[in-house]
Amino acid sequence: MANLNMNFDVVDPISPEKGERIRHALEQMEGINQVQIDFHENKVNVGYTPGMITVQSIKEAIESQGVDVSDRGDS
Repeated sequence: MANLNMNFDVVDPISPEKGERIRHALEQMEGINQVQIDFHENKVNVGYTPGMITVQSIKEAIESQGVDVSDRGDS
């Protein structure tokens, strides 16, 4: 199955410590292929395999690290 990329907009600035915790949490999940943290734009870009993981699971994993993901653009 093809991989997809999705940007998750974070409401507040991402500190380097939270960025590393987010990266670690996501990289431990099955179906996650790549994680990039954009500290300047407050975004988490995630490459994932649909069918192995859901967008909601990714969002919850990010939020479990103490940041809020914006719901703008979620479908």
